This record gives sequence, C-alpha cells and structure tokens, in this order.
Amino acid sequence: KEFVSGSQEKVLSFFEIKKKFCKLVNFNNYKINQISISPSNTMLACCLEDSKIPIFSIDFNLFFQNFLLEKQKKIWTVLWEPKKIVRAQKRDFQFLLSCSKDFIVKIWN
Repeated sequence: KEFVSGSQEKVLSFFEIKKKFCKLVNFNNYKINQISISPSNTMLACCLEDSKIPIFSIDFNLFFQNFLLEKQKKIWTVLWEPKKIVRAQKRDFQFLLSCSKDFIVKIWN
C-alpha cells in the first residue's frame, strides 16, 4: 500500500508501508495545490502554484517522468480520467484533466 501527501510547505511525500520506504520531493518555491493518482495506481500528478504539473511513475519509486506546463493561469485541480471510461473505450491509456484559475479545463494525453 502507498500513501501520498502534499503540502503548502512545498514537499510531496510518498510512503510505501510494506517496504518501509519514504521518498520526499521538494519543489523549493512552489506550493502543491492538489495530488492525483491514476486509477491504475501507476502514475501520480500534482499541480504546483507555478502552473506546472509534474508527472511521476509510482512503479519506480516516484521516478520523475515529465512536466506539463499551463502557460496562462495557475492550476488548481488535476484529475485522472476514470478507469471505467478507459475500459469501455478499450484503450490502454488515460487522459489527465486540469482546471486552472480561469475555470478552463484542459485534457492532456
């Protein structure tokens, strides 16, 4: 089992209870607004105060994968597409949705 927390103190904490493993990711100057784990429990996304969405692989102890960048506004929310929609459409990938301060929802693939 995994446990993830983020904070206004700019630190993402990832715990694996069985392995007694903890990894901390420090985002230096940017607060974490929200964290979202994919329904397949393989990817983690969080939105930072600087309008970036870092993507991590949970399978590899929170290995950094990529940054998604919203150029206009701060991102308040990130959410992975529900697994049942992916299964219904017979796809092996999921979309990530984000909502910014100006209420625009973006779909990332």
